[in-house]
Parts: sequence; C-alpha cells; structure tokens
Amino acid sequence: MARSYVREARRRGLGTRRQRIGPIIERLAVEHADAEIALRFESDVELLISVMLSAQTTDVNVNRVTEKLFVKYRKPEDYLAVPQ
Repeated sequence: MARSYVREARRRGLGTRRQRIGPIIERLAVEHADAEIALRFESDVELLISVMLSAQTTDVNVNRVTEKLFVKYRKPEDYLAVPQ
C-alpha cells in the first residue's frame, strides 16, 4: 500500500495542510527576501506564456524569444488563432 504523508501528518497531530505549509512559506520568504523573477512580462498572459516556455529552456532564452513574441501576440485569442 502506498504511504500517505497526509495521513501520517494527521496521525502525528501536525495540523491541517494550511497550518503545516504556513510556517514553511514564511521561512522561505525571510530566507529569500531578495528573490526576483528573471522573466520579463507586462501582463498575466505574458507571465503564463513565459513560465510555460521557461520549463523548456533558460529564462535568458525565454526573454530573448518573448521580446518579439509579445509584440506579435498581445491577447490570449492571438495565441489561440495560431495553427499548430
């Protein structure tokens, strides 16, 4: 049977998922207060496209490609109209 980490956390009385994750997020925010997003974007759509591309290559390459891409395609509908 597969091990359930959620069940184990509940058994140990470690609280709900939200209660367990909260302190981790707070520690990460303190430790990495100077963290910045390397991707360049101006809208939520541009951020989404950039993040999807960054899974395949470096942020430097994504920024290089999206510089022209975001001029040509401005809205979600523009991307949907592009044939595969």
